Amino acid sequence: MKKIYNKHNLRETISDTLLKFNDFGLYSLNAIELIAATICHESVMGTYHRQIGGGPALGIAQMEPATEKDIWSNFLKYKQKLSLKIFDVFGIISSKPGLLEINDEYSILMCRLHYYRIKEPLPGVDVIKMANYWKTHYNTIKGKGRVEEFVNNYNKYMT
Repeated sequence: MKKIYNKHNLRETISDTLLKFNDFGLYSLNAIELIAATICHESVMGTYHRQIGGGPALGIAQMEPATEKDIWSNFLKYKQKLSLKIFDVFGIISSKPGLLEINDEYSILMCRLHYYRIKEPLPGVDVIKMANYWKTHYNTIKGKGRVEEFVNNYNKYMT
């Protein structure tokens, strides 16, 4: 059964997930808000676990399996302690795209790790800065997502 999110329990779920990985520097208020804004926009507050229109993105953060695989292959492969913690929490030791779709906490963690790998600091809790950061680093310049839609969705669901 899919969880129904509102602005309070979405932030709480993100916070609870990131706190499990606090020893690795993944928890911050800026991270919570950026992930909440991403989920708010990408899956309409977790409504969609598969990309509309048949695209490859999965889960409440609408991550493509190729991105998840890249996180495992080019980041977690070199972070043994973090990988072991992920095993402790989720019982996996490598990419498992189906988990993105069925496990919201795993989707949240993968979203956070995607943003964590970026050298540019998180933008802070400013919707325009978050939208531009998302567009540059999550949706990408070539992606169909628009900054204006991100801002509108954040204001509609999170404020």
